[in-house]
Amino acid sequence: MNFGTYTALEQFASRVLEITNRYSSFNHVSYDPGNFCGKCTRYPAYGDFPETYALRKYGKWWKLTEANYQKPYRETDIDPLGVEDFVTVRFNEPVIPTRLFIYETYSPGSIVRIWGRLDKGRWVLMWEGKPQYCTPVARKFQPVLRKLSCFIDTIRLELNCSGLNHHACFDAILLIGFSGPGTEFQMQCLKALNAPLRGPTTDDEVRQEVDRVNHFDKLPPELKLYIFRFLDLKSLSMCACVSSGWNKLAIDPLLYQNISFKEYWQVVDSRVFDFLEKKCEVLKKLDLSWCGRDDQNFARKLYQFLHWSCYNLTHISLENATYFNGSHLTAICSSCSELEELRLKNVYISDLIYVHAETVCKLTKLVTLDLGCTNISSHLLIPLLMTNPNLTYLNLDFCEIGPLDELVRVISEYNTKLRGFSCWKGRRLTASSANLLGRCHQLEDLDLGWCLNAFPEEDTLEGLAKGCRGLRRLIISAWRPLVDSMLFPIIQHCTGLEQLDVLSITGITPEFVERALLRLPKLKLLEVSYCDSISLKRVQQWRTMYPHVTIQKCLEID
Repeated sequence: MNFGTYTALEQFASRVLEITNRYSSFNHVSYDPGNFCGKCTRYPAYGDFPETYALRKYGKWWKLTEANYQKPYRETDIDPLGVEDFVTVRFNEPVIPTRLFIYETYSPGSIVRIWGRLDKGRWVLMWEGKPQYCTPVARKFQPVLRKLSCFIDTIRLELNCSGLNHHACFDAILLIGFSGPGTEFQMQCLKALNAPLRGPTTDDEVRQEVDRVNHFDKLPPELKLYIFRFLDLKSLSMCACVSSGWNKLAIDPLLYQNISFKEYWQVVDSRVFDFLEKKCEVLKKLDLSWCGRDDQNFARKLYQFLHWSCYNLTHISLENATYFNGSHLTAICSSCSELEELRLKNVYISDLIYVHAETVCKLTKLVTLDLGCTNISSHLLIPLLMTNPNLTYLNLDFCEIGPLDELVRVISEYNTKLRGFSCWKGRRLTASSANLLGRCHQLEDLDLGWCLNAFPEEDTLEGLAKGCRGLRRLIISAWRPLVDSMLFPIIQHCTGLEQLDVLSITGITPEFVERALLRLPKLKLLEVSYCDSISLKRVQQWRTMYPHVTIQKCLEID
C-alpha cells in the first residue's frame, strides 16, 4: 500500500531516560546505561563487555536479602510476569513502529514487556511474554509487535531477571517504522488495517443463562469482606460498579490497609490521592513506586497527602519518584511518626539542602531504610542513623556520601541490630573501619563491593569475621589487594555463609577456593569472575565436584 508521505526509518536509541537497575557508578563509562544508545559495539560477540549496559541483579539471590529487596505490600497486586526492573530509552524521530530489535550480549532472556509512547503521551503496550531461558550466545531479540497506528519515540523495556544465570548485558536497541507527518485519511487507513479482528459472536455468547438467585448476598457481611480481601485493586474497582451493595463492600477502608500501585504505574495520576484520603485512617503500607512521572499535579498532591493524611503509615515506597523533593522528605519526617520502612531507591531529592537534621530525626522507629542511588548527604544520614537504634536493614548502594569511615563508625555504635547492610560502590572505606562492623553481631547480609580504598593489613577481616559469625551473604568485590591469608578468617569463623562474592580479587589462589568449598557446607553461590589465578577449567572441575554450589566465572573475552 502507498502511504504517501510516510517513509521507512531505522534508528538506534539516542538517550536513556530512566532505569531501575545498574552495575556501574555514576559518570563511569564501563557498563553504563548510556552504552545502550547508539549502534552495536560488541554484538554478535558474547561475553561480559564493559562497553554494554549491564544490570547487577540476576537470579533469585537478591530476593534473599531484605536490605535491597522489597517484599510486596499487597500480595494480590503482583505483576503476573514478575517485572522487577525497567529501562526507558528515547529515539530522535517518532515512527509508527513495525519492528524492534534488542541486542543482548550476555545472559539474554529477561525482557517480558515492551511499552511505547510519543513524548509524554499515553503508554501503549507493544508486546509482552514470559521470561525465556536462552542458550549462552548473543541474541538479536525481535518481538512480534502489536500492530499500532500511533507514533512512538519512547520505548520502555520491563525486565524479569530472576531466571538468569548471571547479569544481563544490552548492547543496542533498534526501532524500525514509518516516519512522516501523515494526513488524517492516512491515519484512518492505518487504524483500519491494524484493527484487531473479531470473529462472529456465537450463540452461546448471545444467550448466556444468568443465575437469578444471588447466593452471595445471603452471606454474612464479615464473610463477604473476607472474600473481597483476595481481590486486587483492579478487581475491586470493577466490583464497585456491580451494585450499590457491592460498591459499599468494595470501598470498605479495611480492604485498603496495604496498597501497591506499582503494577498500575501507567494509569496512576494525581487523582489517586482523592481515593487515598478516604482510607487514611487504616492505611499502613503504601507503594507509589514508578508512578506520577508525567502528572504535573502529582508532586503537589503527594505533599498534601503526606502532610495531612499519613499519620498511621508504617511503610512507604517511592522508588524512581522523579518529582520528589526536600519538602516531600520533610513532610514524611514530620507527619509519619509511626514509619518503620522508608524506601526512596533511585530518587534524586531536589532542594535537599533545605532539609534540616532536626527534621529527619523525627523518624525514630525505622527498621528498614533504602536510600540506594540517592543523593542523601552525610549531614542528614548520620543524625537519622543515630536516632534509629532498631534499624535492621540499610541500603546505601551508589550513595556518594563521602568517606565511609565516619558512617561505619556511627553504625557500629548506634545501629548494632543491623542484619543487612548494603553499600555497593560506596567511597573510601579503610580496613580498620571494615572491622568496626564486627560490633554488629546480628549481621547476616553485608555488601561492601568496590568500597575498599586503602591498602589492607593482614587482619583486615579478622574483627569482622569474629564479630559477625552469623553472616550468610558477603560481597567484597574488587577488594583487589587481598590475598588468601586475609580471607581465611571469613571461612574459619563464618561457616554459615551461603553467598560469597570475591569478584576481581586478583590475589586469591585456587587453594582458597578449595578451602572455602570444603569449610562452608551451606555455600550456594560463589563468585570468582576476574580472579586471575582461577581458570575456567578449574571452575568446571569444582562445579562437577560441588554440584550444589553455583560457581560464577564470567566469560572473559578480550
